[in-house]
Amino acid sequence: MKNYIKFSLLLSFAILGGAVQAAKAEISELKCHVELLGGEEIIHFVNAKKNDGQNMINKLTGKSITVIGSRKKQKIYRVKECTDLHGSFKASQANQLDAATVR
Repeated sequence: MKNYIKFSLLLSFAILGGAVQAAKAEISELKCHVELLGGEEIIHFVNAKKNDGQNMINKLTGKSITVIGSRKKQKIYRVKECTDLHGSFKASQANQLDAATVR
């Protein structure tokens, strides 16, 4: 009987640990309104961990990305705003740019 209780406790901790690990690794899709070096503004799409969404501005600033219509990578000068893939931006200019962006 004692072994059964120990085994059930061990199994419940293993299941809980797996659930916590799965929640940490959950990926969300974000879209960010960014300004490239040179002044061009685009919408950049990013896959990130759920809890990294707020830090995405710091992570993307200075990063080189591939831009549609250009063979060279271009550096992100400034990230203006990031939001959920299906959400809307606070700035109207970003929403207009998002509507014109091909997915």
